Amino acid sequence: MWTSGVLADALDMASDAAAYAVALAAVGRSLLFKRRAAQATGGIMVLLGIGVLVEVVRRALYGSEPMSVAMLFAAALSLLVNLVVLKILLPFRSGEVHLRATWICTRADVMANLGVLAAAALVAWTGSRFPDLVIGALIGIYVLRESWEILRQTAKEAEIPGNAGSEWVS
Repeated sequence: MWTSGVLADALDMASDAAAYAVALAAVGRSLLFKRRAAQATGGIMVLLGIGVLVEVVRRALYGSEPMSVAMLFAAALSLLVNLVVLKILLPFRSGEVHLRATWICTRADVMANLGVLAAAALVAWTGSRFPDLVIGALIGIYVLRESWEILRQTAKEAEIPGNAGSEWVS
């Protein structure tokens, strides 16, 4: 059975894949399209954050048996991949809104990976499932916080004069 932390991390990475696809689709498009791409990324992350929190509550109520070795392996591999992607995206963290959104998603992944690694160590040390539930909940909350940042930035981008984005370039 997947642990709450690993499941949250995996779902977060799946949402990032969607966010990267949206960001790539926005390259060369209008400002409006890019802003909408970033909004879509923020919306995907909101759904993910809520879904993770619902799953954590379900596991808290009905039980779970996290496996610390699986958690360590999955989180370490994910962390390695996300650090490489974060380095690739570094030049774009201050770029256009859709690219900033991908930076934020990847930054959230790195934080989630580190959290799952810490939870795995605590699960192994204590034999308790609660570190896994706590990290799953924290990842869900963190993803919601990051989605809020993306949505806030897209709204701010819309307020900048000259960024009306009324043109639509295909």
